[in-house]
Amino acid sequence: MVMILALVAFYASIKGLKVLARFTTITFFLLLIVILASTVTFKSASLLNVKPFLGAGIPKILEWSIQSSFAYANMEILLVIYPYVQEKKNILKAALTSTLVITLIYTWIVFTSIYFSGPDLVLKQLWPFSFVAESFKIPVVNNFRYVNIIIWIVIAYKTIAVEFYASTKILTNIIKIKRKWVCFLLLPIIFVLPIFIDNEVIRRDILSKVIPWITSFNIAYVTLIALLTILIDKNKIINKKGEKIINEKI
Repeated sequence: MVMILALVAFYASIKGLKVLARFTTITFFLLLIVILASTVTFKSASLLNVKPFLGAGIPKILEWSIQSSFAYANMEILLVIYPYVQEKKNILKAALTSTLVITLIYTWIVFTSIYFSGPDLVLKQLWPFSFVAESFKIPVVNNFRYVNIIIWIVIAYKTIAVEFYASTKILTNIIKIKRKWVCFLLLPIIFVLPIFIDNEVIRRDILSKVIPWITSFNIAYVTLIALLTILIDKNKIINKKGEKIINEKI
């Protein structure tokens, strides 16, 4: 499974942005199927599981919101693909729209999981939303759990492929060699890494310590770049106005 995962990610990454764009589009619609199917569970769920709303208090909610930061990671990849975007005027709208969609999907999955299982049981499950999928009763489909697993595997392929592409693109700019060779250099890492982190509990423990720092760094890094870009643009505008005034005087 690890070899298949690595090879699919490798193939999609080495083919470039067009293949990745088609891949992500397919996985997005597959995810929508799962989201729509999850509404079936509302008949057997209880509203008491999500009450009282905001009962934990705002400080606690903000504290635990850090745990969800991984869902919004990799948005900075936009900086990597920005030079290849043809319609740069629409990139801000696309970025904000995608962030809103991700927020809504993540919130829906968390809400559905708690609504169906309750807050106590959710904490004991590794994959709460997969547990919800087991209760789906859909005509023709005997067990939606397997459909759900297949869809999430495809989404995992997509995520690794996108991260693989971004990693190889960044390394190519640093070490100045062809991206194709960088892909071959990174491929063994994908094979070897799961051997050392083969336990889901260990993986989550590592990520819970690493992701908040990575996300904080990325936010600070992207914010700094944005501020520098604004300052540079303002200086260019001021310089152009200054040159125009001098030319008019001459």
